[in-house]
Order: sequence, then C-alpha cells, then structure tokens
Amino acid sequence: MEGDGLPVRTLALSGLEVAAGQTILKLKGLSGSEDETRQLVECYGGNPLALKIAATSIRDLHEGNIACFFAEGTTVFQGIGNLLEQQFKRLSTSEQQVMYWLGICPSP
Repeated sequence: MEGDGLPVRTLALSGLEVAAGQTILKLKGLSGSEDETRQLVECYGGNPLALKIAATSIRDLHEGNIACFFAEGTTVFQGIGNLLEQQFKRLSTSEQQVMYWLGICPSP
C-alpha cells in the first residue's frame, strides 16, 4: 500500500551521526577515547536505542569503561533482538511476568 498516490508513506531512517552517538555515551557516563566511542557508535550502526542499552550494560558491567568492554571481545550483541533478550533475562521472575502481560494485553 506504499507508493506514489497510495495512502501509505515510509521514511527511511539512518543511524545517528558519530558525534550524536558519542553524546549519548557521554551522557550515560561512559569513558573512552574518541576512537573507542566512535567504534562503539559504529558497532551499533548509530541506533540510539541499541546505544543506550549497550551503554547501560557497559556502565553496569565494566564501570563505564569502553576499553574493558572491547577487551572482553563482545562488541555487538548479535542484533537488537538478542540485546533486548539479554536485558530481559536480567529481570526478576515477577518483572518478566509483568513484561509478558504487557506484551500480551493490547489495551492499556
């Protein structure tokens, strides 16, 4: 249903520019060289959600040190689905149940 004269339109979004991604990382409290922050932004294709989630994990697991994160050898969480799954697994059982119900119930 997308196209000229049709009712549906799409907007292709590209990732954030490196400088914007580096700002997110800085605001999340990460430390690293300009090259390390650039590499991290590029690893996630400038996806702001993925950067925020990765930054939180780096902050929690590596005390915000990007170099330690890279030294571990896990630079990409194998796609956003796996990244979200890892975050989900960190929740308590009752928090996971709430998330399931939120996903199942179509109304607020």
